[in-house]
Amino acid sequence: MKGTILGLLIFFPISAHCGTLGQSDFSKTGQTLYGGSPGSGAGVPLFKNSPGVKIGINTTAAGYAALMQHRNGSKAFGTSSGSQTIYTKKVVKGVPERDPVTADVSSFAASDWSPHSGN
Repeated sequence: MKGTILGLLIFFPISAHCGTLGQSDFSKTGQTLYGGSPGSGAGVPLFKNSPGVKIGINTTAAGYAALMQHRNGSKAFGTSSGSQTIYTKKVVKGVPERDPVTADVSSFAASDWSPHSGN
């Protein structure tokens, strides 16, 4: 499960376009994110999150920050452009973590986020 979450965090933001895909709660889980060339009108499925998984993404032309959290999980996971680190934060089950407010690593600079140790 951890490998899947970490792999999706690394793959997904690389493919995302500029903008914000934020879900402040768990009401929109199990959805598919589509992308394509700007103006092409072609929707290519890039990612489908599992039921119960909240995603939050903030992107700009300069970078991105993304996080994922399962409704029944005790941790949120995040990463950003310019960083090869996966960050984790202990969360309360069922309480959604705040979406990234910046499109860079500063979204995970607070003391309650720490580099993922693999545990």
